[in-house]
Amino acid sequence: MESGMYLEFHGPADCKLYGPKGEFLQDVRIDGKIPVIKSGDNRISFECKGPEGVSPRVQVTVISEGK
Repeated sequence: MESGMYLEFHGPADCKLYGPKGEFLQDVRIDGKIPVIKSGDNRISFECKGPEGVSPRVQVTVISEGK
């Protein structure tokens, strides 16, 4: 992902990549186990490795809906 891009994840079959101006770029396939948000406190972590000499940054926003 490049600066300004963002992902919207609504479920295993509904994850989309958008550009900095909000334009849809592509559907994204999710690999691995998808976490479940439980009632009460939840802990979220994020990891990534960027190219040597680059300091990647990310902003994570979590919004839950439904039960």
